[in-house]
Amino acid sequence: MTGMWAVSATAGALSERPGLLIPFAGPILTAIDLNHEHDRSSALGLATGLLIADALLQGAGLVLAIVGGASRGARRPTAPAASFHGAGVGVRF
Repeated sequence: MTGMWAVSATAGALSERPGLLIPFAGPILTAIDLNHEHDRSSALGLATGLLIADALLQGAGLVLAIVGGASRGARRPTAPAASFHGAGVGVRF
């Protein structure tokens, strides 16, 4: 989430769109503002689509961060260790 938000925040600061500084909701609010300020065009449609995709990617990053943080204490299964010997590579269980 931080990577996508950093790109949005930088673009928002450079384009004087402070709404993009808000994680997840900022791209959606900016898309709404753009659609109210400008007439319909293919460029506006593309910009709106990119902003909504940005919001979805930020949301997915947020969900993954929450799930990753919640599963930190969970036990993870370990893979069998590989061993190297004269006859080749083997797997020891």
